[in-house]
Amino acid sequence: MNKTGDLYDRLSMRERQVMDILIRLKSASTQDVLDLLPDPPTYNAIRSIMTIMVNKGYLRSYREGKKLIYHPASVQEKEKGSMLKKMINNFYDGSAPKAISTILNFSRDQLSEKDIEELKKLIEEAEKQKND
Repeated sequence: MNKTGDLYDRLSMRERQVMDILIRLKSASTQDVLDLLPDPPTYNAIRSIMTIMVNKGYLRSYREGKKLIYHPASVQEKEKGSMLKKMINNFYDGSAPKAISTILNFSRDQLSEKDIEELKKLIEEAEKQKND
């Protein structure tokens, strides 16, 4: 497997769940991750998984008081795209419009006029490419 291979292909299901949470939160303690996991295992099991992920180079950690705080290691743009594609395939049956609709529903109140204009331009570019 090459260095720029698909990150999600290299992670177990539980590691993917941990990574998804940490990408969303940017950084978190073991307990923070445990609180957000569906059907969570024990605290020690998650701590072990996160330690393994640090050893594999997927996560970084630092000490904040008595807690270890974890955050994703730098993820290359290619891997971000690949991870997003997998998420769209897994959760939205491969439908970008369904995924975008969900994102817009979560962030509707936070969209600035500039954000909305940028989204419109992206749609116009997609239409133009489709018609070329």
